Amino acid sequence: MNKEITGREATAGSQRRRGARVVYDGVTKQYGNLYALHPTSLEIESGEFFSIIGPSGSGKTTLLGVTAGFIPPTDGQILVDGRDLVGIPPFQRNIGMVFQNYSLFPHMTVAQNIGFPLRMRKLGRAEADERIKRMLGVVRLGGMADRYPAQLSGGQQQRVALARAAVYDPVLLLMDEPLSALDKNLREEMQREIKAFQQALGATVIYVTHDQYEASSMSHRIAIMNGGRVAQIGSPRELYENPRNRFVASFLGEANLFEVRRHEPAPGNRTLVETGQGFRIQAAGSPPPGKGFVLCVRPERISVGEAKSGAANQLTGTVSDVVYSSGTAHYRIRVAPDMEINQKIQAGSMARQFEIGETVHLTWDESDSQLIAEE
Repeated sequence: MNKEITGREATAGSQRRRGARVVYDGVTKQYGNLYALHPTSLEIESGEFFSIIGPSGSGKTTLLGVTAGFIPPTDGQILVDGRDLVGIPPFQRNIGMVFQNYSLFPHMTVAQNIGFPLRMRKLGRAEADERIKRMLGVVRLGGMADRYPAQLSGGQQQRVALARAAVYDPVLLLMDEPLSALDKNLREEMQREIKAFQQALGATVIYVTHDQYEASSMSHRIAIMNGGRVAQIGSPRELYENPRNRFVASFLGEANLFEVRRHEPAPGNRTLVETGQGFRIQAAGSPPPGKGFVLCVRPERISVGEAKSGAANQLTGTVSDVVYSSGTAHYRIRVAPDMEINQKIQAGSMARQFEIGETVHLTWDESDSQLIAEE
C-alpha cells in the first residue's frame, strides 16, 4: 500500500496544491421554529480529512448542504480561505462533490465523465486532456478511458466519481456517504483508496458518513453531531478514549455505561462509585463538573476469567452470548437482572473459551473506569 500511495503521489507530482482552510462561524439553519442546525462554529485545517458522523437528523447532512450551497443558512458565515461562501451559487464555489450514487453519465465514457466539469468551464482541449490523463493516473484507470460506467465495477465507478470531483482542482472536496452502496470488502478497499487519493492531491475533504469505523479509519479529526449540534470534535483516538459525555461514549464504539447512584472521594485522587445495581466501582480522578455523570468502561479494557485477588474492580456474571468475528471474541455477560456487560478480546490471546451459561469474573483497572458527563 505504501508503494501504491507513493506512486500516485508521484503521478500527481507538481500538480499537488494546498487544500482550503474552512471556518464555520455561527452557522445556523432554521425551518420555522425548528433548528436543523444550531449555531455551529468549527475550523477545518488545510489538507485535513475531516469527517462528520451522527445519527439520522443530527444535522450532518444539513451542514454539508449549506457548505455546498444547496441549503441557504439562516445565519452565520462559511469562510473558505477567508472567502465567505454564503450567498454564492453552488457552481461558483469551486467545491467538488462525491455523491452516494456516483451520478455518472451512462452514455459517456470514463474520460468523458471525468472531463465533464472541464467542458462546463470551457477549458481548452489540450489542458482538459492533460488534466483527464493526470486524474486517470491518480485513480489507476489509465487503461479504461474509453469504457462506459456499465462496464465498470462498483469500485471503479467510485474512482471515476472521485476523479471527476477533483479534475478541476476544487479548493474543497465534499463527500456524502460515498461508500454506503458497496459491500463490506469493497467498502474497506475503497476507504484505503479514498485516503490515498486525498493524500496524493493534498486536498481538504469533508466526509459525511454513518459508519463509525469508516470515519475512524480515514480521518484526521471527526465531528460527532447530535440534535443539530456538534457534541465533540477530536481525533478518532481522542474521541474514543476521552469522550465528553454519554452520547459520544455510546455513539463511537461500544461502551459499558453504569448509572451512578452515589459517589465519594477516595485516597490517591480516586472516586468510589456506587452504581444503580449496587456495584461499588473505583475510578481514577474526579467526576466531571455538572449536574450528573455516568461511569464508562470500554469492552476491550475488561478481562474475563477466574477471580483475581486484589483486583481494583471485579464483578461476577453469567455468559449470555458469544460471537467470534475477524479473530475477536465478543462476550455478553449478565451481571444483574437489568444489566449485561460487553467484553471483547483477541481470540489468540485467550487462555480458553468460555461457553454460554458459564459463570465468569470480570476485572479491570480503576484507570479504565471513565467518569463522563451525562449531557
